[in-house]
Amino acid sequence: KMLSHNINRDFFTGLIELYELKKVSEGVVERKQKGTLTLLDEWLRKNYRLVNEEGYEKLFAPFKQVRSERQKPAHKISENYYDKTFFRKQMDLMKEVYFSISGLRIILQQHPKAKDIEIPNWIKNGNIKEF
Repeated sequence: KMLSHNINRDFFTGLIELYELKKVSEGVVERKQKGTLTLLDEWLRKNYRLVNEEGYEKLFAPFKQVRSERQKPAHKISENYYDKTFFRKQMDLMKEVYFSISGLRIILQQHPKAKDIEIPNWIKNGNIKEF
């Protein structure tokens, strides 16, 4: 929730289309609001060129995985159970998300208005400690 809910959808107003049109049936079209991750992906593709298209997919894959993992338990009631593999999966996913956020930061750091912003070493180095 911290990833997608902290993206301000108002930022994209006037920059990209906030809705998509989906054909429901003959002559009927539904206007559906795009999610914040989709908006960020589209805006980034429009404004920044990566070496190849695959880079965008790699950048957003961990965010989409978090959303997917979160949606399953958030929308159904299930019994609690203990599984030792959850900790390792969580740590691996957190590292992937960290590297995606770092990649996003590096891309945005290229903007001319960001040239005077100093990034602290603790962010640049990104020493991740597991507990």
